[in-house]
Amino acid sequence: GNPSLLYLDEPTSGLDAVATLTLVALLSSLASNGVTVIATIHQPSAAAFFTFSRLLLLVGGAICYQGPVTLDNQPMKFFREAGFPCGSLDNPADFMFQVLVKNTDAILDKYRTEGVPEDRSRTPNTSLKSVSTGASRRMYPSSFFAQMRTHIVRNRKVMLREPLLAKLRVGSASGVGLVMGILYFGMSNDMKGVNDRVSLLLFTMLFLSIINALPVVIAVLPELAVVQKEARNNWYNPLSYVPAKLVIETPLLVVPPLIFLTISGNMSGISFDDGPFRFLKLYLAIELLVNATHAWALLICGIAPSISIAVLMAPGSILPMAILSGFFVNQKDMTWVFRWFTYVDYLTYGWRAMALAGFQGLTFDGDGVPESYRTGELVLENRLAIPSSGYW
Repeated sequence: GNPSLLYLDEPTSGLDAVATLTLVALLSSLASNGVTVIATIHQPSAAAFFTFSRLLLLVGGAICYQGPVTLDNQPMKFFREAGFPCGSLDNPADFMFQVLVKNTDAILDKYRTEGVPEDRSRTPNTSLKSVSTGASRRMYPSSFFAQMRTHIVRNRKVMLREPLLAKLRVGSASGVGLVMGILYFGMSNDMKGVNDRVSLLLFTMLFLSIINALPVVIAVLPELAVVQKEARNNWYNPLSYVPAKLVIETPLLVVPPLIFLTISGNMSGISFDDGPFRFLKLYLAIELLVNATHAWALLICGIAPSISIAVLMAPGSILPMAILSGFFVNQKDMTWVFRWFTYVDYLTYGWRAMALAGFQGLTFDGDGVPESYRTGELVLENRLAIPSSGYW
């Protein structure tokens, strides 16, 4: 239906004189039909200026005139009484700007002390309802779940409009999974198989961490400024943005790791050598890793001042965490300076879960395998320094 209020921000910008008059005449006709039209306008022509019925003039954020606009009367009468008569050939809007630039204090003092005579007799419209300011008034115009639903719809449209990042995540998971499956095809149960299994698990952890951190930074950070501006205007609760973003991102947190593990795990035998249960345990460990990386990337978006710095911070923070995850240096052998960090390093827990899922219940009886590596549990304890139980 027809709106009761129409607010326009510089609607005549970029228009020529004829188009400006046409637009202003249209707005005037809407106002005559009961629509309240409020417009900010920059240096209008005299004809366009006198089409408006009222004027609110601001200087430095302070009101210096608020009253009617009538030909041969206000606001030119107000400025003339202040000692600044407008020439008959001058554009009123340009004239007022020139006066305010040079004589701001004089105009402000006149308005504050005398006001506009035509406005003194105006009475408030009693038919308007006052805005409630009591404790029952909600801070936001809609409920939390309505805000989430709006965010989900908007984020879905953004993803469908620019699907390149989503396609790259799926494509890279498929391509890299195929490459790793070829390189580690049919891993044996000898010492080389032990080393290959460790290498494949480590690469999986690093690859899925980085591939899930960078796209989040690239996608979220550009729109974060808009979200902060809208939240400052109390359009919605900022807490509704993250879960809505997570709902849209969930398929990309679930499908690409599943594709990667299915391809590389099936070709190498790392996830299907003990039935579907090992595949499930590996996939759950990978999902733990991927979701934690997603949360870490959101944290980086919140503290990084720019996209370029965030892109450097994502891998620049994940790699040190990988070094301290317990694979390169065992936790027991670390100096106390870094040992505390392993308890808050999410890659530590991701690596342990993946290693347990990848080695528990295996037997390595091939050539060259020492007694200390004959079972997966022995490899976990003697090679990786990880307790052989406690996956769940």
